[in-house]
Amino acid sequence: MLKIRNLKVCYGKREVLRGVNLDVEEGELLGIIGPNGSGKTTLIRAITGVIRPEDGRITSRGEDLSSWDRKTIARHIAVVPQSVSIDFEFTIEEIVLMGRTPHLNGRENPEDYEIVRNSMRETETVHLKDRLITELSGGEIQRVIIARALAQEPEILLLDEPTSHLDIRGQVEVLHLIKKLVKNGITALAVIHDLNLAAAYCDRIALLYNGQIMAHGRPESVLTRENIQEAFKITVTVEKNKTNSTPIILPEVIKN
Repeated sequence: MLKIRNLKVCYGKREVLRGVNLDVEEGELLGIIGPNGSGKTTLIRAITGVIRPEDGRITSRGEDLSSWDRKTIARHIAVVPQSVSIDFEFTIEEIVLMGRTPHLNGRENPEDYEIVRNSMRETETVHLKDRLITELSGGEIQRVIIARALAQEPEILLLDEPTSHLDIRGQVEVLHLIKKLVKNGITALAVIHDLNLAAAYCDRIALLYNGQIMAHGRPESVLTRENIQEAFKITVTVEKNKTNSTPIILPEVIKN
């Protein structure tokens, strides 16, 4: 679905990503983990063309994304950003309708509104459609932004820390929703800070460290004590979840 080969990205003279090779398979949720500054958000920006790589190729279904214009990319790939600040009092329906922008040549038509309604049904936000975005909780806003992304009718969904600033219930609800969307046909790549949530929900995980892919594969093969200690500089114990056999990461408690 999405192939990244020998990707190199720089900010000025500083090399942020180098030699990155990664495949995102159709119909999977691939988690991107790594310490702060390892290049996770930069990877998403490179995929969407916000940042132009110094070297390497990013292709989807065999086509080089660098040859696509912004509108074509937006029809194929939707992004849920790390944080959203909307100060204007748009209704939720208006917010989700913004996702139709890449498809519009003029005004919206009945088909656009039907796609918006379907996106809101998938994200369980229909009951919020007449509410103002400024009135919603963090978890509700995140579901609305995912609904806006779905209204683009993308094949690929990129999520940059979709659970940041949410409490544990909000985190679980958002990741459960993403997993449901993947089951329904979306391919997703998500930057996730919480290693236990990544282990529980992701089909595969890629660990970024110092701008390179240090490990990738099934959660149990990536989330090892040795990998975590090297990348995050912390001692942990890794146990097996008795319910689903996914790894559980327990940090060592530092006592004074």
